[in-house]
Amino acid sequence: PLYETENQYSKYGHLMVVRKLMDSKIRGKYTALCEGDDYWIDKNKLQKQVDFLESHPQHSMCFHQTMRHYENSDQPDELYYANLENRDYTGLEMYETCRPAEVSVVMRSDIHKSDVYKKFVDAKLSFGDLPIFLTCAHCGLVHAMTDVMAVYRKHATGLSNIFATNNKSVLRFADDNLKLYKIFGRQYKDICTNIYVIDYVNYFLKACKGGQYHFNVLLKVLFSHPILTVNSLVNRYKYSKYHI
Repeated sequence: PLYETENQYSKYGHLMVVRKLMDSKIRGKYTALCEGDDYWIDKNKLQKQVDFLESHPQHSMCFHQTMRHYENSDQPDELYYANLENRDYTGLEMYETCRPAEVSVVMRSDIHKSDVYKKFVDAKLSFGDLPIFLTCAHCGLVHAMTDVMAVYRKHATGLSNIFATNNKSVLRFADDNLKLYKIFGRQYKDICTNIYVIDYVNYFLKACKGGQYHFNVLLKVLFSHPILTVNSLVNRYKYSKYHI
């Protein structure tokens, strides 16, 4: 266990300082991820994943099917991705359609020494899971298993929920998404830009619903990406409850 004498996240204001602290202590050949509010449910989980990586040296990471549990609601448990297949996934697929649950990941520890990993840590992004997955896809192949071997908990005090309801965090997430293609390559530019615009438009429309009109937020993406912004506004107007 690593005990902080002073809370590093509170001191520096970004998650990467905590990641640097953890990375400096890594000694093993493989690294398994399990955030504090999630848990593993298969006693053979790590063995299965290590066995796979041992026999597939071209793979840098493997992940598996996960159950999503809603802690504070009556919503029933469900598979994290119902259509997950037992096969390799590209970085683009993990970004767009099949983002692994962090609790399901085992990866080779040497990816932390790669240049692209150092770039995203130095960028001080507000999130760390997606850049890790993209780093693994950059350094090798990524494989998915359909075995259900962990539980990802959703609850009101979870970090993702806190960030999603904090106005500044929403826009920072959007800005950081735009940085990803500059780190990992132009093949991610279209999806990064699209998510960036959609997050800004959603923020603007949500604020409008609450009686606040942050036109500076809308103008920022309208000037830089006019077609994407107009398309996003039209789609939200047609298919959501928001009306301008």
